Amino acid sequence: MVTRTQKSEAEIRKLATRVRRELGVPNCASPDLVSVIKRLPNIIPGFELVKLPEEEMNGADAAADCEDNKLFVSHKVWFALESGQPRARMTMAHEIGHFVAGHTETKFRMRGVNYSERSNFLTGIEEREAKEFAPHFLAPLELSNACTNVTELADRFQLSNEAAEIHWRRIERARRQSLGNKRPLPDSVIDFLKAAREKGTIIRTPIDD
Repeated sequence: MVTRTQKSEAEIRKLATRVRRELGVPNCASPDLVSVIKRLPNIIPGFELVKLPEEEMNGADAAADCEDNKLFVSHKVWFALESGQPRARMTMAHEIGHFVAGHTETKFRMRGVNYSERSNFLTGIEEREAKEFAPHFLAPLELSNACTNVTELADRFQLSNEAAEIHWRRIERARRQSLGNKRPLPDSVIDFLKAAREKGTIIRTPIDD
């Protein structure tokens, strides 16, 4: 049985940056993914894109055959990608992640599947890595760090609101780390600590007065 640890976020970020550079879009805020996918044979030997009707996809939006380097995608999702729809962009970035991260066998991108709970441990790791890769590929921190709010992030990088909100938290965390700041405590925790201090408990965590 193949076992390994999951790549760290820093490793995923470096991978996404490298792949962007190799595909010729290192500083592009919102690259055309149709063109990007057509360039994949330049970095993935023997890569082939296969578009299929929905009924032949067995419920999957897309599937990465990492053994034969074939990317299967439904006609519906490909049309959505050509239209620049955020969800389709995230789906295809996810699949690209499977190939460039050196994943194995065939990975299916399906709606409503919680891969972290699947019995195949390796599949769970690889799905989480691809899920992490997609936003870093679409909105790398070195570019998205200039955004001032979630709406700007979603608009500039063609992300869904949900994806933008999740990625925004990564951006804020990276900003805090660069400044050496810790994540601020929630108001409810601060109120609890203040009340405890008033009752005589020694509180060593700094809290606002």
